[in-house]
Amino acid sequence: MRILIYIVMLVGVSFSGKTQCHYVLDMNDSWGDGWNGARLDVTMNGVFVGSFECFGSSTIDSVYSFTGSQMDFTFYSGTYDNEITFSIEDPQGNVLYNGSAPSNLDNILHTSNSSCPPSSSCVNPISLNAYNITLNSADIGWSPGGLDSVWNLEWGLSGFLQGNGNNLNSLNSTSVTLNGLNSFTSYDFYVQSDCDTNGLSIWSGPHTFTTSASSGTCGFFQIELNDTYGDGWDLASLDIEINGNIIQSITLLNGFGPDAYSFPVDSGDVIHLLYNPGDYPEENWYEVFDHNGTSIYFQFSSGNNGPPSTYGVKACPNCLKPSNLSANNISSNSADLQWNTSISGNLSNIEWGNSGFTLGSGTFVGNITSYLLTNLNSNTNYEFYVQEICSPSDLSSWEGPFSFKTLPNPGSCGMFEIVLTDTYGDGWNGGFINIIINNINYSSITMSTGFGPETILFPVDSGDVVDLLYSEGDWPEENAYEVYDNNNLLIASEAGSVNTGPNSTYGLKSCPDYSNIIKTPFDGIKIFPNPSNKIININTNSKLQRVTLSNLLGEVIYDSKTMSKNNEIDVSNFPPNVYILKLYNGHEYFFKKIIIE
Repeated sequence: MRILIYIVMLVGVSFSGKTQCHYVLDMNDSWGDGWNGARLDVTMNGVFVGSFECFGSSTIDSVYSFTGSQMDFTFYSGTYDNEITFSIEDPQGNVLYNGSAPSNLDNILHTSNSSCPPSSSCVNPISLNAYNITLNSADIGWSPGGLDSVWNLEWGLSGFLQGNGNNLNSLNSTSVTLNGLNSFTSYDFYVQSDCDTNGLSIWSGPHTFTTSASSGTCGFFQIELNDTYGDGWDLASLDIEINGNIIQSITLLNGFGPDAYSFPVDSGDVIHLLYNPGDYPEENWYEVFDHNGTSIYFQFSSGNNGPPSTYGVKACPNCLKPSNLSANNISSNSADLQWNTSISGNLSNIEWGNSGFTLGSGTFVGNITSYLLTNLNSNTNYEFYVQEICSPSDLSSWEGPFSFKTLPNPGSCGMFEIVLTDTYGDGWNGGFINIIINNINYSSITMSTGFGPETILFPVDSGDVVDLLYSEGDWPEENAYEVYDNNNLLIASEAGSVNTGPNSTYGLKSCPDYSNIIKTPFDGIKIFPNPSNKIININTNSKLQRVTLSNLLGEVIYDSKTMSKNNEIDVSNFPPNVYILKLYNGHEYFFKKIIIE
């Protein structure tokens, strides 16, 4: 919704003895690269005058007006509005606005105090509007621009060229009812003042309106558009295609949403919703509701790509679509695809391909109940869709896509695993981890949305040194991660704290070699049980002076100075893992690998 700022006078500066006709626009950009798509649109008495923007660091422009004209200055956002400042002065030098970029579609309305009379004494109408809109009629209206009392009207389908429309002339009322319109159709109209001996004004318009839609045999579908940042969809749009024909293109002009759009559907209609990205597509998402008001698709943005398009939605289907799509037993070159049909025993069709493929361009496999994909590429993202077959002539809508990623080929030491979580449940908000292996960046990982856990596997060779470098985004204190080695033992765990993200992890060594650990036998030493999850007993014939327990990173987690032959370590609060026990009797050391379960 527009925020209307009605200006009377902010700063008064009087000019006399000189004709003043122009508003002055002083537009600036702090970066010096212009307004990056932002602009000021100006209308006079409802007639478009022009679009104005800054080029480079500074641009000064002017807008002509005549006495008493209704001026409207509307700001349209670009990509770097934080760089923008501008001022607007009226013809008498009063400052109407001086500041930074306002919100998208904020506008200033002002009655011109120009000392220049109109070039014609016949002023065009203002405030064109349409109301009481039904399936096949609409009331349209306007306000006089001056002392005019007779008007001409031209209307037609949206986009018609003036001179080719329907004309109603010499009207004595500022409102007209248009009948016999088509449902769910856009129309334009123009209005002109007829001032008798003073001639005709310029035309005002077009003003566009859309008639209501008649219900299809399956009722209405509804789409709700949303934006996480609150500045609308930034030139992105969603095309509604029914049975191969695009019937409407919709967008969210500003705000967080939801903006709701309804459209009629007939039973059996096949609907595609085609997303067209603009600026900042990662902020966009939409939800689709069927004729019963049931949410049937919830499409969030994936990374920086924006929300996916939605394909093959069937209106009022007799054959319900499958559910619970999954990919199981995933390896480096295969995956077992499974799903549930609405009717037990029904066969299905699937279509699969690399992540992001368009439905209809993938690999089709028909008349199956599950499917084992083979000969896949390692460490690659794939997607698949499923369609239920209720009869040869009755197919469900496609369900999907379901996405999965094949495993990398394991290294000589197997695989390390990183598990990402978020305490708030909105993903890592721009935070990420760079996986560095032997000082080379292997990959960057993040969690786009949700609480997690989200698991990432990567191959390691014996002796590889792994660093995990965390870079924070918004709300880093919500982020946490754990690292498991090739034996699925926890080797690192980091979590964010107040206003700080989790620490980076350095120097993880894959398949460390313990063959060089010195084992100096103590007389009669006994260490039991091993493995253990409660108490480890240490009995020796000589008194021990010090007992330590360290993890594989060399961090000491237990340290006791004792003078006893019989010692106990309570390990019940230590994470399951491999540890190194170090004993010292005052003369010699003993090392032992300990497993805590």
